[in-house]
Amino acid sequence: MFLHLLKIYLKNLYAPDLFFENFKKGFKSVVKNLFISLIVIYGVAVFTMMLIFMAHGAYNTLSIVERIEYFPAVSIIIAALTIFVFGITSVATSYYSGAGDEQFFAMPLSMKDIFCAKFALSFITDALLGLFVFVIFTGVYAAKEGLLTNPLFYLGAIVTFISFSVLLIALIYIIFIVFLLLFPKLRKKSFLTGLATVQVIVFAAVYSYAIGFGAGSSSVQVTNTSEAFLPLALTLASFAEKCPFLIFISGALKGRPFPIVLLCAA
Repeated sequence: MFLHLLKIYLKNLYAPDLFFENFKKGFKSVVKNLFISLIVIYGVAVFTMMLIFMAHGAYNTLSIVERIEYFPAVSIIIAALTIFVFGITSVATSYYSGAGDEQFFAMPLSMKDIFCAKFALSFITDALLGLFVFVIFTGVYAAKEGLLTNPLFYLGAIVTFISFSVLLIALIYIIFIVFLLLFPKLRKKSFLTGLATVQVIVFAAVYSYAIGFGAGSSSVQVTNTSEAFLPLALTLASFAEKCPFLIFISGALKGRPFPIVLLCAA
């Protein structure tokens, strides 16, 4: 029943049948679908190149200051921030939309079934972008450090991502539920939409400011544009340095057995 519910939620969210049916509705619908597809492909390509650019810049920056051992932790932090910011937006949106819920009211389903399906949907959709970021950053690190032939690297990357992404999605749900319980009058579509929009804008503004501030205040001598664009890596490395447990866990991305075993046990 859980998998069946999840399948319905995914179908309602992404509507693949509607996309393919548009190819049968005439020339205008075909052109519209092709145009949307090209925009999506272009956006993914630009986003991918930007992430690769950032990952190389972060790696080069940390190499210059001889703090490359913090790069795996930096990768985790960046992926976690991505999931957290866009995850809150997604959960808030799904709360007031309730897409597909009405068809389950007359069925013999428990609230636990619906909640678990919703949680899995959030994990799939919210963690997908974080996974994309995580794969690129860890891929660059593995290529630079010669870890692509180490099976423990892949195992460590899988268990690390699953561990922190599930924890973050659970934390988002807890924060959201507590917020609505404490402020029941704010259960309005307009407020939640505005809150999600402001959050994304603030995240983008803070991120841009942090990069610009770092570029103007860093005393590190850089040798190319990508390194000058990524002094934020130094701030994240400094933060990671103050979190011994994060440093220990990030050892799984270096192929160290003990962190991997600990994450698997958790």
